[in-house]
Amino acid sequence: MGTCRKYLSVDLDWFNGKPELSYIKYMKRLLNSKVPLAVFLSHEEQVAYLPEEFDVLINMDEHPDLCHIIERDIPKLGTASNTFSRYIVIKELNPEIPHDYYQYPANLHCGNWVNFCFLPGRKYVWIPPEKDSLSFLCSEYLFSKKKEHLRNWQDVSIQRKLPNPKEMIGIGLCLSVDYVHEKVGEMFFSEFYPLFLEKKNVTVSKWLTLAYEDWKTSENFLWGYDGYD
Repeated sequence: MGTCRKYLSVDLDWFNGKPELSYIKYMKRLLNSKVPLAVFLSHEEQVAYLPEEFDVLINMDEHPDLCHIIERDIPKLGTASNTFSRYIVIKELNPEIPHDYYQYPANLHCGNWVNFCFLPGRKYVWIPPEKDSLSFLCSEYLFSKKKEHLRNWQDVSIQRKLPNPKEMIGIGLCLSVDYVHEKVGEMFFSEFYPLFLEKKNVTVSKWLTLAYEDWKTSENFLWGYDGYD
């Protein structure tokens, strides 16, 4: 059997409330990795950067981003025989529309993007930041013994150990501006974003570029998580 192909997606809201040093260390690990790395604004953008094939999707995130929906609940936007349902979504996207996930086909958004990335027989692993993340009703159901929510995933599971970026076939890094703490977001834009721009293996999304320009010129950039604290 060949090498297990793992793809890592990191949402910066995972670092909300974490020690600053742990945040800095992990960002440096990402910067030092040589694999293709995409950096974007909101997590639904991840579907555009996944490789065509992988064995395990690992999501390091405050939320699981996997919803309990069944095949018939997703509007049929085309045929997807033996391929990602995400291809249907990407094909229909208009790159000029405002960054409003309610305008995406099938209501693809930051809380359900994992549903659009499956391949038959592949595994999904969620790495929550704390044990109390499991208190989310969605999470309790998704990771219970009930398996009907798996759809075409071979398995979904929870992992505690942080993955080694060097062992991945690719990495996605999401600012998650609507959920990240201001401290985490400010440090990303002021210290890490310029470093990612210098890397040849890094792709930066249009929406993140626009947000960065807005942040540079705004005296009171809106970090969405302020409304939740």
